[in-house]
Amino acid sequence: MKRLEDKQITWGILSTYRSQIMGTAIIWIMLMHGLELFPRALKGVPMIRFIIDRGMIGVEMFLLMSGIGLFFSLFKNENLLQFYTKRINRVVIPYLVIAFPFWIWKDICLEKNVGRFFLDISLLSFWKEGVYTVWYIALILPIYAVYPFIFRVFMKETTVLKKGIFIALGFALPFLVYVINPYYFGLTEIAFWRISSFILGNLLAERVMINHKINKIQFFVMGSITAGFIAIAFILNYMMRFPGVVRLIYLPLGLGCSLSIGGILKFLNVGQLNRFLGTMGKYSLELYLIHIFLRSVYKHYVPKSVNSSSFQGILIWFMIMCLSVLLSILLHKSLSKLGVLKSKCIYMSAMTK
Repeated sequence: MKRLEDKQITWGILSTYRSQIMGTAIIWIMLMHGLELFPRALKGVPMIRFIIDRGMIGVEMFLLMSGIGLFFSLFKNENLLQFYTKRINRVVIPYLVIAFPFWIWKDICLEKNVGRFFLDISLLSFWKEGVYTVWYIALILPIYAVYPFIFRVFMKETTVLKKGIFIALGFALPFLVYVINPYYFGLTEIAFWRISSFILGNLLAERVMINHKINKIQFFVMGSITAGFIAIAFILNYMMRFPGVVRLIYLPLGLGCSLSIGGILKFLNVGQLNRFLGTMGKYSLELYLIHIFLRSVYKHYVPKSVNSSSFQGILIWFMIMCLSVLLSILLHKSLSKLGVLKSKCIYMSAMTK
């Protein structure tokens, strides 16, 4: 009986294996970016290419974990000064340390444009012009800024009505922005469609906290919702040509992949695999930023990378990924020694124990 309970899938696996889920997500995203840079890679293995091409699901996983993590953080401690200090130390400072030399190189050294530098380093260039180099950070920082308000209004003393309004706002926002300014929405839709994943994480956080069991009915409901999202996205995309609406499909898939990864890791219980993925999750913020900036530098100096053979592409991107890991570890340890990172690790999900 105890063995059966040990294999029972619960919502708590999203917390127990959060760093491994984040690690899987960042690896998936990095592989996808590599395939974009080297489109000839893995041409002979279409199934692997198909899976890697779906790497944007990793972003949904990040935002799902972020929603759960921020709920945990304020549920345990509503001190706003401590909340914002942790976010600054864990996200803002590492971002500035990594992004500053990149934007100096790109905007000042190459383009001789100081104004562009301030727009890029402040992330305003995404919200103003749709420069999506690090759009995820441009999205998550405003969410961090307003989350204490969101928590107190929708999550602190939650009701079915409040949850319904919260969900409705998340789904309505992209359509509202599109109606007001279709051109602007086209520039920034990559962020607006993802807000629902963060909201979903918030709504699931209580179940995760109490380690609620996932029964067959819940699995059936999740499957039905996924099918519904696919149908809605298909209709809006192919009949109404709504910009970026296919991203709706990734919302339930992000949750499904997160639960699947947690369940598989729980079933396998392989220590080395857990440690490896956990390490990737530990440095996921740095990995996200560094590999994107390294890719941009490589594209600038080797503009014909799209013509590289499959083997060349795989080899070069593997080296870029390894360099990203090395630089991430060095940066993380350096900031830790300076006292910036006082917790055991950084998660893009901003989870705290």
